[in-house]
Amino acid sequence: NLKPVIAEISHSLWLIETGQSSSKTVSVLSGEEARQFYENLINDGTRQDGSRRATSKKNGEGEDDQRRDTSTSERSAELKGLRLLRCAHEGDVSGIKELVTKGVDINFQDTFFWTAVMCASWSGQKTALSFLLDHGAAWVGVVDTQGRDAKDLAQEAGHSEVLEELLNYGRSTQRETQSNSRLANTYLHAFFLNQILISNRLYSVIH
Repeated sequence: NLKPVIAEISHSLWLIETGQSSSKTVSVLSGEEARQFYENLINDGTRQDGSRRATSKKNGEGEDDQRRDTSTSERSAELKGLRLLRCAHEGDVSGIKELVTKGVDINFQDTFFWTAVMCASWSGQKTALSFLLDHGAAWVGVVDTQGRDAKDLAQEAGHSEVLEELLNYGRSTQRETQSNSRLANTYLHAFFLNQILISNRLYSVIH
């Protein structure tokens, strides 16, 4: 079961940067060890998927095959979400773009509720963060298990440019929403005014 391992991934990024450890982390990993950890996990998942498919064909068990396919599909989605978090942490915009194009959930969360936006914010990857936000990634109201959002993580890590990007994006979105609301009200007012004028003309013709 990969879930306990996958649950450690985004949280371990925070542990690596802060030099802290937890009951689940025996020692603090180096950057190279973290990279190796990701690669081994993804490779192991790929090998396991292939092995399970081969076993499934050999046994020819219909219901078991269906259950395995469901399990494999869930594992595949989880591993792709994991790759998205890794790409965001490393600032790999091309990798993020490829995964998003393939339909990976841009708001994927692990067990600690970390998202790609959080990973990019914590590691100071402004370009990756901008790409994620421009493609619909959410951050307002999205918090991890400790109640921290992307803004909090950027502040803790000291990434002022990332923090500014988040705040500016929020203000820009708010301004756009307000502008759209005013425009809609203007059109609505014009519509009702036009209806009143038409009614008055009809009344004049009849009388």
